[in-house]
Amino acid sequence: MLIDAETGERIEVLPDRTARTLVAWLREHPGAEYVCRDGSGSYGEAIRQALPEAVQVSDRWHLWSNLCGKVPAEVRSHAACWATAVNPVRPGGTREQTTRERWQQVHNLLDQGVGLLECARRLDVA
Repeated sequence: MLIDAETGERIEVLPDRTARTLVAWLREHPGAEYVCRDGSGSYGEAIRQALPEAVQVSDRWHLWSNLCGKVPAEVRSHAACWATAVNPVRPGGTREQTTRERWQQVHNLLDQGVGLLECARRLDVA
């Protein structure tokens, strides 16, 4: 589907997703200076063939999708760095000890097959 990026209006629905079809359509409708597209390599090549001077840009949805896919992996790859920077080693206080004990109580119950709602009821926590 070809859409005017400025108006959001549909221009054309192509019969298939082949590069050949896109090249033919672009050559029949010259004049585009910018082409906003997905990450398809074959579409990129088709645009280069039909409109060699056009600037190709990624569409907003694919930019966000790619970013959202890459960020968690990047953060995971630096987990040790983040742990040191965000949580410097410090002596544990009463609240930390209480939290650790409560965590252990919850997980002991979970290991016994007790559900989360029942854990909360038994330990009087929300």
